[in-house]
Amino acid sequence: MRPFASSTSNILKPVYFLMDPEYIHDRMLGVGKILGRFGLSRWKAHFWFDYKNPKLEQTVLDIKFTNPIGLAAGFDKNAEITDILPDVGFGFEKLVPLLANRVPVTRKRDFGACLNRNRSSSTMV
Repeated sequence: MRPFASSTSNILKPVYFLMDPEYIHDRMLGVGKILGRFGLSRWKAHFWFDYKNPKLEQTVLDIKFTNPIGLAAGFDKNAEITDILPDVGFGFEKLVPLLANRVPVTRKRDFGACLNRNRSSSTMV
């Protein structure tokens, strides 16, 4: 595991879990947009976070995935951070138009995760 990725899990995650999940969600999207905009920042993110292992590679419906871990629909509902995702280790991103009636992000502390029941409309056409 890369050193920064480990410190993110051990140090930053507990701090983020003390804050409002919507606030952190918006900040992480902002960071992703900035990092994805520049080649140098994508390269640095790739160095610190990317992980490749041939055992993870899969082919599904003739589509090759280098990593089976993807970003769930709803986190990046407007497809704003697609440039940085491969460099931080995601193998794919699920993009779908979402319905109306936004429901806030909630915490699942038992699992150490957030639950996003977002049904807001995306700006994708």
